[in-house]
Amino acid sequence: MMALLVSVVVGLSIGCSEADLCVETLNVGIHTTTGATLCGKLTDGEGTEVGFTFWQTDVYLQQQNPTIFTCPGSITGTKSFYYDVGNLQPGTSYSYKAWAKKSGEDKIFGDTVSFTTDGQSASTVVATGGTTNLTSSSVTLHGEVVSMGSASSLMVEIQVGTAPGALGTSYTIAGTIQAPSTFSVDLSGLSPDTTYYYRAAGSSISAIVTPGEEKSFKTLV
Repeated sequence: MMALLVSVVVGLSIGCSEADLCVETLNVGIHTTTGATLCGKLTDGEGTEVGFTFWQTDVYLQQQNPTIFTCPGSITGTKSFYYDVGNLQPGTSYSYKAWAKKSGEDKIFGDTVSFTTDGQSASTVVATGGTTNLTSSSVTLHGEVVSMGSASSLMVEIQVGTAPGALGTSYTIAGTIQAPSTFSVDLSGLSPDTTYYYRAAGSSISAIVTPGEEKSFKTLV
């Protein structure tokens, strides 16, 4: 099934009227739920190397360190160029920029174009669990990785605070998680007869993680 894409063009890196060599990022071409053809156009190139930078739109580390695709060969004159990308996630937003580089010179970049693949997103979901072993000064808090989604591994934690929406202390679980499973953390040194708020959360370099709902407990007197 072909995907329905919404493409957005964001700002020019360099205007075509401002330089002899001009590269444009074109809207994405043929696309499916797991693949797309990235498109660009070079104006007045002469033995120019071209390609694309590519990243998952909402993943910060990928935005800072995008994947670099280099098209084979070089371009002379005014021509369009393409690169086929696979192994994409359904229902996920990706961004890319066309680039061009003459020998001995810096790369120049076109616009940023974003698109969303068809299908439902493979969500990574963490749920907040209950409490056990509650005393006046200690408690065990539980969480669960419900779905790995598009993440290959997760770092998980439980965030705790003494006011709703202000969970300023994080207790990270040692190691990484590669499959849906439960986890817990033992807290001590708590104040008696005090209400605390907490939630389970996680992070991944390859996915956006949906945290659990915020819950509360009150230590014993």
